[in-house]
Amino acid sequence: MNLHDPFDPDAARAAAADVAYPDRDADGWSDLYVPRYTPTPTTMPNLKIGEPVDMSWLDDTAACVGHDPDMFFPALGQDDRPAKAVCATCPLIDACREHGIKYERVGIWGGVGERQRKIIRRERRNGAPAVNGRTVGPIEHGTALGFDKHRRMPDVHGKPCAACRAAWNASQVEVKRERRARQARIREGLRSIDGGAA
Repeated sequence: MNLHDPFDPDAARAAAADVAYPDRDADGWSDLYVPRYTPTPTTMPNLKIGEPVDMSWLDDTAACVGHDPDMFFPALGQDDRPAKAVCATCPLIDACREHGIKYERVGIWGGVGERQRKIIRRERRNGAPAVNGRTVGPIEHGTALGFDKHRRMPDVHGKPCAACRAAWNASQVEVKRERRARQARIREGLRSIDGGAA
């Protein structure tokens, strides 16, 4: 598989590890525990080729200094809680989290994993909060869609308002009317077929 395939997280981790820690010994240990690597479009989704990345926020006070870097890039299905526990004690957690949200595709950055960063990016892009991974926008009250949003997310939007309930009832009356008309056309068609064969 291509190491520069942006849709393969394992390849991205391998590419990042190869660039970040070129001086590892045969056992995979290195004296460099602070992530220092050349950003690539594979590992950094918002990076344009040739654009410098500001890593000035990263210094020796980071809690990840002295820990195995592989802990912060867990394999699929591997437990990420130890890395997040280390991040929780770090004084640079906010800067690290912002860096991860802006640039990083893989790994734990500022106590936030890959899926969580994706949700945060979507929230920021849409300007609305996300609930259970779905972006929640404002309701258009007085519409059937508004009633549906009330019904699906009562913890966010509250119980359906009178305007949305009235719009929903009107739409259901129309749906039932169309269904009856369609059934009548089908019955009429069946009668004409039965009548023609007799």
